[in-house]
Amino acid sequence: MPFKTKEQKQEWARKYRKTPEGYKIDMKKKWKHRDVIFKDEEDFEKVFERYLNTTECDVCKSGFDETNIKCLDHDHDTGLFRQILCKKCNSFDSWKKKV
Repeated sequence: MPFKTKEQKQEWARKYRKTPEGYKIDMKKKWKHRDVIFKDEEDFEKVFERYLNTTECDVCKSGFDETNIKCLDHDHDTGLFRQILCKKCNSFDSWKKKV
């Protein structure tokens, strides 16, 4: 797509990220940047679908909203997905005491 200005390109990108396909690509890129490893494309699709459909933290069961952010938890040694957590459980590893 030809853009006349950098601002036009940025505006298009902002709008695209709000589409389902754009959101999916954006999340995949963010998770990869955080060293989350998926076995294959099918594994990514399964995890992404679970991420979209999870409405509460897998540990503390609190619901997600603007203040209680959803996080994809992964093993930092292997890079493999573990569970969907709220920011508090993900940040402080409080879930490890409950498991």
